Amino acid sequence: MPSASPGPVGGLRSQSHLAPFLLNLQCWVASKAFALGRAANVFDATGRLTNAAHISRVQAVIHRVLQASERLANRGRYPHERICGHKSASKRYINNSC
Repeated sequence: MPSASPGPVGGLRSQSHLAPFLLNLQCWVASKAFALGRAANVFDATGRLTNAAHISRVQAVIHRVLQASERLANRGRYPHERICGHKSASKRYINNSC
């Protein structure tokens, strides 16, 4: 989860509150996070980050999300599809009789 703010901690406190909230909503939250502090001073006139370390950390978060999305896409739409081959939720799946 990336965040940015004009303050010194870059939204770190809001990340710590947002992540549990998202998990309660059954959202997937990346295990990598990055909080960019003093964001008003780290972008150039075109809106690009200027610090190589910041760029690398943002890229690490994006890379983790892309990895997870690829893994999730390869699992199939329904979790039970890997187990019994059914592509839609059915009474058989609910009754554990696949």
